[in-house]
This record gives sequence, structure tokens and C-alpha cells, in this order.
Amino acid sequence: MIEFMKVWVVNISIGVFFILAIEMIMPSNSLKKYVKFILGLILMVIIINPIVKLFNGDIDINALIQKNSYVDKNEYKNSYNEYKYKNIENTSQVFQYNLQNKIMDKLKSKYKDNKFDVKAKIKYDELTNSFLIINLDIGVKKDALIKK
Repeated sequence: MIEFMKVWVVNISIGVFFILAIEMIMPSNSLKKYVKFILGLILMVIIINPIVKLFNGDIDINALIQKNSYVDKNEYKNSYNEYKYKNIENTSQVFQYNLQNKIMDKLKSKYKDNKFDVKAKIKYDELTNSFLIINLDIGVKKDALIKK
């Protein structure tokens, strides 16, 4: 019985330490109250689990939670791939936009009298996990010559 109490107190102490650490690193925003609520539920499970075991040795709350929680692996994979490709597409668009603007700024600073039109085409290469510049079109909107 003493060993049981020792393990229980150690589990509660670890749980409280974990909760305090999470609360310290959480930013102060509207999400913090929900995180505190969830952490409070976790602490309640840590406290209640040994009490339930005392009255009925067959019940283990952690085992019941794991048994009854169901995550569809196909749905998880589909969601992961969907977010991955959306992220790649958004990153590609931002990279393309920033590249066009950076080239435009450099050309404007070097050739102040001219107006330029810059269009870039970007592609993501999954093998190298990098973005490739496929095409870069630069147009001059004034009939002045650009020297090297």
C-alpha cells in the first residue's frame, strides 16, 4: 500500500510539473484558457485513476481512453497530404512573388529611367525538396538600352 501511495504521489507531482511547464511556455492569448482546461482534465485523470483502481482492479482509465479513441489512418494520411500540398503551393506562390519583387527593385535601383515587368515561374521538386526557377521573363517598358 505504501508503494502504491508513493507511485500515486510521484505521478501527481510529475503531472503538476508538466502542467506548470506547459502553462509557462504558453503565450497569453485566447487559446490559453482552453489549454488550461485540458491540462486540468489530465490532472484529474492522474488523480482519479488510482482511486478507480482501488475500487475496481479491472478498470484502467488510460487503457479505456486508448481503446475508445479512434483515429482513421486513411483520413489522417489524406489530411496530411492535403495540407502538405497546400503548403507547398502557398510557399511557391510567395517565393514567386518575392522573387519578382526583389528583381524588380534591383532593376529599378540600377536603371531608374526604365520601367520593368518581371514574371517568374516556380516549380517544386519533390526529389530534392526544393523550389526551382523554371522561367524568368523580364520586360522593359521604355525604349532605352540596357547595358551589361
